Amino acid sequence: MAARLYYHRWGIMFALLNALLIAFWVQEGFEFAAVNYFRDQSVQLPIIYSYKDSSLFQGDMVLQARDSYVTWFYPALGLISRYLPLYFVMLGLYVASTGLTLVAVYFLAETLFDKHAGMVAVLLWAAWLPNPGGDFLHSSFPTHTTTAIGLQLLGLALALRKRYMLGALLLGLAANINAMTSVFIGIVLGFGFLGSRQEWSWKLIRLPIVMVLAASPTLWWKFGLSPDADSLSIERFVDIMRLRLWYAVFPFSVESHLWLLFFLVMGLWLYSARFASTEVNHQMFWMSQGIFSLLVIGTVFTELYPIEMVIQLQLLRSTWVLNLFAMLYFSNMIALWLRGSRQQVILALGLTFILALPRVVLELFPLSQPTPYELYQDFDAVRDGSTVTPFGAFGLTVLIASVLGVMWRIMPEQQLRNTRRFMGWFVFAALMFVVPLFVDTAVPSRHAVLTRDWQETQHWIRSNTPKDAYFVTPPTLDGFRVYAQRASFSDWKDGTLLIFNRDLAAEWLERMEALGFDRKRFNFTPLTQSQLCSIAARYHPDYAVVFLSWRIEGTAIFQNDSFAVLETDTIPCDKNG
Repeated sequence: MAARLYYHRWGIMFALLNALLIAFWVQEGFEFAAVNYFRDQSVQLPIIYSYKDSSLFQGDMVLQARDSYVTWFYPALGLISRYLPLYFVMLGLYVASTGLTLVAVYFLAETLFDKHAGMVAVLLWAAWLPNPGGDFLHSSFPTHTTTAIGLQLLGLALALRKRYMLGALLLGLAANINAMTSVFIGIVLGFGFLGSRQEWSWKLIRLPIVMVLAASPTLWWKFGLSPDADSLSIERFVDIMRLRLWYAVFPFSVESHLWLLFFLVMGLWLYSARFASTEVNHQMFWMSQGIFSLLVIGTVFTELYPIEMVIQLQLLRSTWVLNLFAMLYFSNMIALWLRGSRQQVILALGLTFILALPRVVLELFPLSQPTPYELYQDFDAVRDGSTVTPFGAFGLTVLIASVLGVMWRIMPEQQLRNTRRFMGWFVFAALMFVVPLFVDTAVPSRHAVLTRDWQETQHWIRSNTPKDAYFVTPPTLDGFRVYAQRASFSDWKDGTLLIFNRDLAAEWLERMEALGFDRKRFNFTPLTQSQLCSIAARYHPDYAVVFLSWRIEGTAIFQNDSFAVLETDTIPCDKNG
């Protein structure tokens, strides 16, 4: 093993240097938490906090949903954060998971294609490819999904290099971080074996056994859960999921333009197949059939004959694997063009420009999010509109120069012309991918960063209220628990957890409707005095955080220009019913 690592040392170093480039410049830096931002950390950080300190969030729905959220990732982080600052743990994990993923991408490309496709693939990984189920690869915050993907792709690369047992072991271990994506890659690998008769052997039976044994902690957790009380019918559950997670579960509900963009990528993938060997195309055909089979199963058993387990697997999200395969093929095509005529070099640069352009477009024309309130997202990370500092520009220059030095060592000395072309391509591609650093995002600042008033309110709450206090908060502001670290009645973002707990899904929707959610209009109306009184009478919160614009009566124990914190027992309710 040590000898193999030494042999591939320059390739590994190339991938790791690119991990720093993508992590801190393409992804625009590490994002620890943005409270009113539609990101997973508004739910995931409180779960980590709850594993670190069991006294937090008592009575909160997030604790009720936590046990159904089967992953050992967050319990492990909660335990580690008892001894190390969580910020540095997450920062290290963010860089490490990005680096591991890029190492895996490098070796996947080098395994499937001729030399040097891996160098293109590592940077092309940063391209935005439309995924109907949601983009799984890119995140400026480490999630259980982005962490698991690195292990899973490395397992796939090892299996393609005929290191079957080690590949199966990594896939099984990764299932303890994210079982869903391990299922996706496991199916891909299984279909790959179906298409390779020369590999058929009774010894292959060992692979699923190894995977199951490695994943046994997660299986023990999953099958040890108490079954839902079935008080909610499957029809009602599907109805709620269509309302909350239609974009990740139900293929017929995905916007047509997203499907169109996805199939354009698939069409370009078919074209790029002419640049690969017949053997690789045969292998890739069978592996991709695994994902297409999952999509068929996902369509039939979510849209036509809904089954809860299939809904929970969110098979629509598996389309990211097809995008990954397409990206590997594009990398091979570009690598071959860079060795060809001048016209082919121009084609390589043109395709790179096309693949990098969506990142710039998304800065200027950000996509609205599937929420019942106005919300736009900066694709890369939360920024305040500031551009690169002189120190940052110097660091970027040094990093790109370091990558070029490694490329010089990787390329054979007798191919000086090709070396120059690859290095020139890398500089061009790197600059294209960091262009968003110099573009002020069109995302409204109130959507991109934590507003001063909202931050001030939460810090006051954390410093001046009991640890076990229970709050009602505006449902359109995600992540109250992150900074305030107090139990919350619920918000819209919480709905992502409830796909794993049918009964809590109904409870969540009832709470959203109590907070003013209008299903027909798909929006939230301003909370009224009578609605807040009804919530107080039924759920007994200790405090309410309200917008001043709601004009809720009561004694404010804290107030700024946007919010007031009220003790619920001081809210006059008799005259309002």
